[in-house]
Amino acid sequence: GDTLRYTITVKNIGTGDGVNVILRDAIPVNTTYVAGSTTLNGGAVADVAGASALVTGLPIDSPANATLGLMPADASTNPANVATITFNVVVNANVAEGTVISNQGFVSTTGIADTPPKMALSLSTSSGTPSWAVLTAFE
Repeated sequence: GDTLRYTITVKNIGTGDGVNVILRDAIPVNTTYVAGSTTLNGGAVADVAGASALVTGLPIDSPANATLGLMPADASTNPANVATITFNVVVNANVAEGTVISNQGFVSTTGIADTPPKMALSLSTSSGTPSWAVLTAFE
């Protein structure tokens, strides 16, 4: 099947720093995770028991502050305060032509339960290179 690369960007546009920030993202239905393909800000992220660390929850940070789990408040357009996470999946061979492959992640932080972000754009695709952008406010 086709290989899909998901790119997730997370930025804290709120007024308070996010502490213990975790991104969870189950592998989309009708796909298989490509082992070793998860990255955080360009660096490899070790798999957990053969699965992406995103499945159980990946602490994230921005390049501007490499403290794992800390996302500083920043409502500006500064790209240095954006965490970028990527992973690859392969569409399973038995998936019918035209089947929509969709994906949704969840961001949590201390004091905020594991819920969808306040603002999110989620794209679905059956082939190509989808991108999922998240703008999350921690207040």
